Amino acid sequence: MDFIAILNIFLFSLVLLAVIYIDTRKDADTSASTFLFRGLLILSMVAMLSYLAVNSIDYMAPGLANFVSWRMYQVYIVMGVLLSYLLLLYIIASLYEETFHSSKKLLSALFSIPLGLIIAAVLLAPFTGWIFYIDDLNNYHRGDYYAFQYFVAIFYTLISIGVLLYAALRDASYARKKYCIYLLLAIAFPLLGNMVQLLDPDLLLCWPLTTLALLVIYLNMQKWKIANDFLTGLRNKGQFEKYLYDKFQESDPKAKWGLIMIDINDFKIINDTLGHAEGDKVLCYVSDILKKLCDEKGVFLSRYGGDEFAVIFDSGEKFDYPKFLKGLDHAFSSGEGKQTLKYPISLGVGCAYFDPDTIESPQQLIDLADQRMYANKKAQKEGNHG
Repeated sequence: MDFIAILNIFLFSLVLLAVIYIDTRKDADTSASTFLFRGLLILSMVAMLSYLAVNSIDYMAPGLANFVSWRMYQVYIVMGVLLSYLLLLYIIASLYEETFHSSKKLLSALFSIPLGLIIAAVLLAPFTGWIFYIDDLNNYHRGDYYAFQYFVAIFYTLISIGVLLYAALRDASYARKKYCIYLLLAIAFPLLGNMVQLLDPDLLLCWPLTTLALLVIYLNMQKWKIANDFLTGLRNKGQFEKYLYDKFQESDPKAKWGLIMIDINDFKIINDTLGHAEGDKVLCYVSDILKKLCDEKGVFLSRYGGDEFAVIFDSGEKFDYPKFLKGLDHAFSSGEGKQTLKYPISLGVGCAYFDPDTIESPQQLIDLADQRMYANKKAQKEGNHG
């Protein structure tokens, strides 16, 4: 395939990835997953550019052409495997951000062993020809162990699939399962491309399909940002209202479900005296506790606004209001997260159950839960002053 034909195949992918990269650079998100995603974009563009450079040697002097062929093929092969490795780290970081930060050195060391072997084999290619070699006419040839690069890339991809399947099956959250399905769909594309290119190197499907995968991941990231609160990672008010409305429309009148409204006591004082950065820390602290208590099927947790949170739940053995209150009491009384906050935090909590005979609209249920929450806050203040 000549240079112009390859350029036509890669040009759209390069432009699209460049646009996505520029857009992510404008984003204020500093999470590990966003950083790794940018790395995926860069690696893909470098790999395609290196392959284009290899196929432009007809326009170079013979000595330079040989040098470019060796070096660019080395870059191209390493970038391909490194992409699969980085994709695995991205998936782990996006699903388990906190765990990733605490164990990234161990994960990187563990998973980088096959990558290190590939890099070594590629660097030694001019002397061994194991992975590939370039003949005197600057033609590329596969070495006896050329398949090793594909096996390592597929190995990383299969681990990624395993991580996603584990998260989808283990996590009770429907939104989380949906997120895993999107990622599974995304990584299926480069897996298919690698397998096809292993069988026929002239079918340049790997990078267009990789571009498609990165586009799916990018769109999924944008969808997540639209639906979630940036600070806490919880569902936002718009998603809460949609879920509650759907719950009203679809719910069996005999089903027992309810709404819990939660408000942080004296949050304004924290913001005014200690600053908004400390207030953000409190919001994240409370949301982390709520995530642990609401990690059950049929429970929808969201940040309602400001220092207020909302929980919609199906009442049953796995989750009910008294059990939830005990969990809150234990979390705050045991000093959970004490290393993060140096002062006590308390919450006002109110719950209202859906009753088709008395509750006629979602807003009525919200108002009732709100009234009970403020009554709880008032009772706490009166108890403290008494």
